[in-house]
Amino acid sequence: MVTFLKRNIQLIIIFLIAIGLRTIHLGTIPNGFHVDELDAGYIGRYIWTHGKDILGNYLPFVYNKFGDYRPTGIFYLSGLSALIFGSTEFAVRFPAALIGGITVVAIYFLALEFFSNKSIALFSAILLAVMPWHLVLSRATSEGIIGLFFVILGLGLLMKSYRTNSPRMMIVAGLSLIASYLFYHPFRILVPLCLLPLLFTPGRHKHIKLASIILFCLASFFTLLTVFTVAGNGRLNQVAFYQNPDLATLTQDLIAGEGPNNVLEARIFHNKIVAFTQEFVKQYSSYFSTEFLIQTGGLPKRYAVPQEGLIYVSFFVLFIIGLLTIISYKVKWKSLYILYLLVIAPLPAAVTYEDTPNIHRAVFLILPIILLTAYGLYRLLDLVKSKTKNYIFLLIIVLCIISVETINFWHYYTIFAPSSESYSRDDGLAQLVQLAYAEKGKYKYIYLPGYENLPLYYLFYTSDYQNIHFRNNPNDVLLDKIDNVIFVPDWCSTRYLRWKNLLAPSTLIIDRDDCEGFTGIGKIGEIDRKDLTKAFKLLRFIPEEYHK
Repeated sequence: MVTFLKRNIQLIIIFLIAIGLRTIHLGTIPNGFHVDELDAGYIGRYIWTHGKDILGNYLPFVYNKFGDYRPTGIFYLSGLSALIFGSTEFAVRFPAALIGGITVVAIYFLALEFFSNKSIALFSAILLAVMPWHLVLSRATSEGIIGLFFVILGLGLLMKSYRTNSPRMMIVAGLSLIASYLFYHPFRILVPLCLLPLLFTPGRHKHIKLASIILFCLASFFTLLTVFTVAGNGRLNQVAFYQNPDLATLTQDLIAGEGPNNVLEARIFHNKIVAFTQEFVKQYSSYFSTEFLIQTGGLPKRYAVPQEGLIYVSFFVLFIIGLLTIISYKVKWKSLYILYLLVIAPLPAAVTYEDTPNIHRAVFLILPIILLTAYGLYRLLDLVKSKTKNYIFLLIIVLCIISVETINFWHYYTIFAPSSESYSRDDGLAQLVQLAYAEKGKYKYIYLPGYENLPLYYLFYTSDYQNIHFRNNPNDVLLDKIDNVIFVPDWCSTRYLRWKNLLAPSTLIIDRDDCEGFTGIGKIGEIDRKDLTKAFKLLRFIPEEYHK
């Protein structure tokens, strides 16, 4: 054990840096508690408590909220963490943050198998440890980060099984790759694609080749099993680019622009095949743009960090060097394979139109970018080394530049990101239910909107996992009431109460800030978001004003 620690002291230090960057202030940064995080934490812990989700499905593999059939791997992990550490933002986020840190170790061993070079492996680890893209997702209960870990681990074990001719290790690799299916939809497409070229790699024993074919067939089978089921293709059918209403409108406008007497031209230039191909190329190419990678980043907005892209400028320069030089790597099939991973990485994201370019759906792109960036750094140092002995000085300069960029990113992430686009992170909802719980003893009734999963927020922050009267609608999980807290089926509680004639002075009424209200309703407080926008109004009925 001591020998292992001594031999890997650099990797251990990098791992500790990665864990620190992913867990410090994890309960408060990112600001806000997004509903996807809430679902993972509350419903996950509910499953551990009752053996079924809040809609009565026993030990589910998916959770169907609005036809998305979200894989529940993250639910089990975040739910277990909430069970151990309590109902807090930190507990829900901790599994993804921890596994994000462990991924640094996984990519080290994968790079070691690819390049047989400890320097490149260490470069890969440190680059991933401080990469903004991976950092932001690791801290946001992102199931894609966990799926990425299992794919990187699986590919690393697979490469080692080829080197050692070990069928047992290939079995473990296969289990790791299939495990990614339990976390995020895109890996169900990417895993078979990752395995396909490996069927033709040279220099393997017959039993390893047979095992490779079996593994590819199993992965393809599980992919087809999900693709041809509602649970598997539900989310794709919602966000596929061919479902984009704007695309259909654009096509019709172009056809109309050809004029009534140019039917043939319209059919040639503006048919569905042309429109879909153009849209796919547009979406695919956006994931390699400098705007996406180093300038503004991508969507959804809740992941955005002001003035920061997904990778540092220094990363991009080294990535270009790696991209231009990887083809000369001595093991040709490995260099081609890394380029192949780069090509297929954006495919699942490129066939969607909602919130694009999407940094979560394209999370697999992190792997080839890191490998090529690390290789680019190695080749740059190797070039300098061949001409001068001062290559260590260059390495120090590069690491200093990356350190400065990391410090700059961390400043913007911790200081400016919490108050930027905080609405998109459901900022204000946690404050609302915590206030309702604190004030419920002072009022006969508290009325608040029942949408955006507010009942689940209330139950989560009060650590109540016993309620079994949940109802589901296309967007929210609903409850009628909890004690004297009543959830109104309207964003404007005052509108509902007036219609129902339930106004009374002994009630606290909460409206969304854009609700108009009416005479007789007095504002006694408000809830602001971190970006200083108004979220909710706290209101009380004043009978003498109402009857004037």
